[in-house]
Amino acid sequence: MPLFGPPNVRKLQGEGNVKGLIEALGYRRDHYVRQDAAQALGQLGDPRAVEPLLDALTDDNYSVRKMTVEALGQLGDPRAVAPLLNILQHEDKHMRQACSAALSNMGEPAVEPLIELLDHPDRYVCRNATNALGQLGDPRAVEPITNLLKHDDPYVRRDAARALDELRNPRAVEGLIEVLRDEYEMVRLMAALALGQLGDPRAVEPLIELLDDEFDSVRRSAAEALEELEDARAVEALIRSLSDECAPVGQAAAAALARLRDERAVEPLIAVVEQGGDRYLRAAAIGALGEIGDRRAIDALTAALDDPHETVRASAAWELKKFDT
Repeated sequence: MPLFGPPNVRKLQGEGNVKGLIEALGYRRDHYVRQDAAQALGQLGDPRAVEPLLDALTDDNYSVRKMTVEALGQLGDPRAVAPLLNILQHEDKHMRQACSAALSNMGEPAVEPLIELLDHPDRYVCRNATNALGQLGDPRAVEPITNLLKHDDPYVRRDAARALDELRNPRAVEGLIEVLRDEYEMVRLMAALALGQLGDPRAVEPLIELLDDEFDSVRRSAAEALEELEDARAVEALIRSLSDECAPVGQAAAAALARLRDERAVEPLIAVVEQGGDRYLRAAAIGALGEIGDRRAIDALTAALDDPHETVRASAAWELKKFDT
């Protein structure tokens, strides 16, 4: 019988004992020890762990392999790029997702190989490469990812729009505007959010049109994007959206009007406060009135101090402080 039990991974990690953890990574009697050792090595961030972790990618236990991928991602060493790219193409979807996240930490060495995978016939490989490139933030990925907005798979198009949101490069504007008319709401939604972050005035009119989309989530995203763009052309359309059948859309419109501070919105916002209805919408309208700062709002805000809902009362009390009364 052995004189000693399994390695104490927690103790080894606390001591910063990289050599001991590398030995624990090879402990064949218990895959939990190997899994915990891989995790600890990733957290310690010592480059001596890279080669042993690369060897552990062929471990016979799935959870050990997955934790090893995550650890290599934490280390961010370019030696792991090729092995992780191989796994990204051939393993199950959960492992591919882990590889995508790991590769997003690898920096410049991973960019070109990931761009090549955007043409991969497996849509899951393509999507994971897209997500990794979005997180890497390298401008070389903008054009090939923008091209994916025309992909025949809607999930690829959605992930491409999300990646472009992260890349935030003006070269993507026209492609994103085009997919605001995509047949799938998830693509339109993500494209709207991306355009809001890009801040290009060319997106204002198409986003205004999107305020009439059939899906609540898309209309809300359009209002949120218009808030970021801060363009006065959107005021009238945002005022109409205050009465949207979906209260969160109205809330987003009120937030956008607060950012715009346009006096045309004062009376419609007062009407929202006075008409009752959703408490959060009314609180958002009160917040917008406080930001605009027009004294026509004082009576409505004062009356809201007696509202039955605490959220409304608190908002009114806070915003009234902004007026010299």
